[in-house]
Amino acid sequence: MKSASEVLGHVLESPLFEKMNDYRAIAYFIRLMPPSIKMGIAFGYRKNNVLFFALKRSGFQQEFYNKNNVLNQMLKKYQEEKGVLVGVDKIQTFVKRSLYQEEIKKNAANKPTQNYGELSAGTFENLATVEKIHEIFEEIREIILRNKERDAQEASD
Repeated sequence: MKSASEVLGHVLESPLFEKMNDYRAIAYFIRLMPPSIKMGIAFGYRKNNVLFFALKRSGFQQEFYNKNNVLNQMLKKYQEEKGVLVGVDKIQTFVKRSLYQEEIKKNAANKPTQNYGELSAGTFENLATVEKIHEIFEEIREIILRNKERDAQEASD
């Protein structure tokens, strides 16, 4: 009678699980990479014998370029020892901007803005001699007074 691990091993070797096995092999290969490269990878996938890595920022592309030979040697060694990702002969990178930056924008949008209230009392002398500038200062005074009233209402609620 076969053990559960043997049965699972046979099931996972099935062609139906080829993409999952590729994903697991890529994830393991990413874990083997140097930390300076590993932290910049969002995800990886295989397509037409090319291993693609989506990077979080464009600065990591230079890091990949500088360590390209090391990564290719690591890939060849990994292919020999583990027998996975066979046929992959090239590594390419691209910057994945959409999801990463949308997440940053969403977090920034959800962050509440801090309101310190109106700090000015609106009591200043308007010494402007040009009428247009004088009007602008008076509009500023009105805005300050409205903000003071709004802050007083919020404090009483």
